[in-house]
Amino acid sequence: MATSEQTITINPDTIRSWAQERDGAPMRKRGTGHSSMDPSILGMVFGGAEDRSLEPMEWDAWLAELDEQELAAVLQGEGADGSTIKIVRRDRVVMTG
Repeated sequence: MATSEQTITINPDTIRSWAQERDGAPMRKRGTGHSSMDPSILGMVFGGAEDRSLEPMEWDAWLAELDEQELAAVLQGEGADGSTIKIVRRDRVVMTG
């Protein structure tokens, strides 16, 4: 089984287009993001999947939160079934895209 390529990025256009090509929707952990002391825990679902622990976010708010928290996205996978996104601290990774 071949390993799919991964991209580590903070570029909002790259993240959004990658996710939209895979039917990804921005989410946050339910109950987070109500103040600066309680930042959103970001996530994403693909292909209309449901996760009751997550609630939808608008793209602009999701990307702004990613930037404010100095986070990066690790994008991996070719299609909705095998795609994953991992949110990591920027100071812990080397950007690839």
